[in-house]
Amino acid sequence: MKTIKKVFACVLAVMLIMAMTVPAAAEGESTTYTITVQGTATGHIFEAYQIFSGTLDSAGVLTGVQWGTGIDTSREASLLADLQKLDRYKDATNAAGVAKALDKATSADGLEFAAIVGKYLSDAKAHTTGQTGPTYTLSGLAAGYYLIKDKDGSLAGKENESYTEFIMSLSKNTTVNPKVGHPTIYKKVSETGVSGTYDEWVTQSIGSKVHFDIRGTISSELHYYDTYYYAFHDTMSQGLTFDEGSVSVSRIDTDGHTNVIDPAHYTVNVEKNVQGETKLTVTFNDLLTVTSNQQKLTINRSDTIRLHYTATMNENSQVGIANPDTNAVKLEYSNNPNTNDHGFTHEVDVDVYTFGLEILKVDAMDATKTLPGAKFILYRTISDVTTYAKATDLGNNQYKISQWVAAEADATPFITGEDGKLLVSGVKAGGFYVKEIAPPSGYNPLEEPLEVWIQVQGEKLNNGDAADDVTASVGNAHVTVNASTGIVNATIENASGTVLPSTGGIGTTIFYVAGSILVFAALILLLTRKRMDAEA
Repeated sequence: MKTIKKVFACVLAVMLIMAMTVPAAAEGESTTYTITVQGTATGHIFEAYQIFSGTLDSAGVLTGVQWGTGIDTSREASLLADLQKLDRYKDATNAAGVAKALDKATSADGLEFAAIVGKYLSDAKAHTTGQTGPTYTLSGLAAGYYLIKDKDGSLAGKENESYTEFIMSLSKNTTVNPKVGHPTIYKKVSETGVSGTYDEWVTQSIGSKVHFDIRGTISSELHYYDTYYYAFHDTMSQGLTFDEGSVSVSRIDTDGHTNVIDPAHYTVNVEKNVQGETKLTVTFNDLLTVTSNQQKLTINRSDTIRLHYTATMNENSQVGIANPDTNAVKLEYSNNPNTNDHGFTHEVDVDVYTFGLEILKVDAMDATKTLPGAKFILYRTISDVTTYAKATDLGNNQYKISQWVAAEADATPFITGEDGKLLVSGVKAGGFYVKEIAPPSGYNPLEEPLEVWIQVQGEKLNNGDAADDVTASVGNAHVTVNASTGIVNATIENASGTVLPSTGGIGTTIFYVAGSILVFAALILLLTRKRMDAEA
């Protein structure tokens, strides 16, 4: 029989006080009873071990206390010898003596008792094999004290499950609703860094980082474990490239204090699967032994374990609301203090969206006339730092951003095709600029860059409604957006003809020239008249 580790703790210590008093059965009631376990998921196999037995007197006191059927009495001598190593039990020579020694026991005493007695359990037990749940019954039980637990191995690998173990007195048919303290997990994403705002989704440009914040809770039964396995299993879509060396793990206590856990206590494994996804696994073989700044860090069941890392949007990123880059995570954890069984939380995910800009270049006087050969670059300014889009040419005047560079000379020129169109994919919501660096042949260049602004209605994204999630403007004009494909459609006009001065209307130079000519003509006329008058 595998060891039951410290299972009944404080509850056992309290229940064994005052000479094992148990409420007496009323006259005429059955001498065996049923325990009904409710509020539990399907698929459990519960076992009931009788720890102490005896006879109920009319006052409800359990007299003649003996070891229950759940104890292997053939090893009683060894059991007593182990107990007698502790001062509390040094004079105990049988079950009644042990029960008496437990009078006024503390929680620590209860843990010590459980650790020793759990090594001497028998195979005699009631169980719920064959019952499907969520209600289970353990029948034919005599009065006494029982350990109720999930069968070892019965929940291995199951989602959102931990083994249930509790101690209870039994003198009548009883219904219990055990609380199962399995861990939980949630995940958020941000575009702005560790101290930024995190949500269930974010938009980002290809070539830029996204930050992931993952937080797992710990089993409320942590005090029953000698070692505690804890592992994050994270899956990134093809559009996300894991940033090597970006993993950081911290413990956050109930007061919000954060301690960074020394990396020596966990392993980081990164690998690609056949679908091209990146699998990130961060594993603690024993969370209870971790340190922070080389100092022992006590992990409590109320703590939260936080995993943070970054990834970069790459050229495989999908475009549009209908095609987010999804990042999912689940937690693997010890779920049985008696074995090496592990359980899993359900999987949670976050989404990263990116968009595209399609430019249609037309004649300002005739919108049906499309203009090939116009050249543009894209740039953005974040925290007073300007960077320029460098992209992969996909052909047919379509481009996908690969990175953002510091020098304008390194920016990729985007050129309109014969149909006057070009398409650039991989921009985030918010603002960026389109700058025309060469107009179509015979046309005037745009005087100023155009600001493009994309706005996303987040509450609709969360509800999965893409009908009017995205709006956009180019310059002062509102433009259409295909929310599903994520393409912003912008028509940009160019005027043909001579470039005129940008100030002073049509210019003052012409008036200066004309005025000079008139003055000169008047002077000639004046001189001519004086000469004619003189000759006359």
